[in-house]
Amino acid sequence: MKRWKGQSGFTVLELVITMLLFSIVLGIGVPGFLKLRPMYQLNGGTRYVVGRIMQARMDAIKYRCTSRVVLYDQKMWYWVDKDKDNAWDAGEYKVLNPFFENVRTSSVYYRVQFTPLGYPDASSSTWFPLYNSSGKKNVYITLAGRVRVL
Repeated sequence: MKRWKGQSGFTVLELVITMLLFSIVLGIGVPGFLKLRPMYQLNGGTRYVVGRIMQARMDAIKYRCTSRVVLYDQKMWYWVDKDKDNAWDAGEYKVLNPFFENVRTSSVYYRVQFTPLGYPDASSSTWFPLYNSSGKKNVYITLAGRVRVL
């Protein structure tokens, strides 16, 4: 194609070929990414829940009181009994809802309660599942109060 003095830029053919190649690469990449999204959501939701459980343990030790995390379906409650009256008073609990998109527990209440020394209470759940369409992760609370994901 003949160019005049001072004229620069791309031809229409070059732009069409570039857009065609870009759309082919995008068409191949997007479905693969969409398949991975549920797995990343499950990993993120699990990290979020584990972080709140570890925070509850640290708060139990810090304030020398009982702390509790309750999980049900896609809801989570977090409670630190700072005045040690064993009741949910104003300012002592938070509703953390939902903990991650498309990640849930089963239809059973799971309660993790820590003593003032940071050990799980005898009535606490020792494990609970988190799942979505990509799979399932089990969260375990050891007798020492540590949180493990398997």
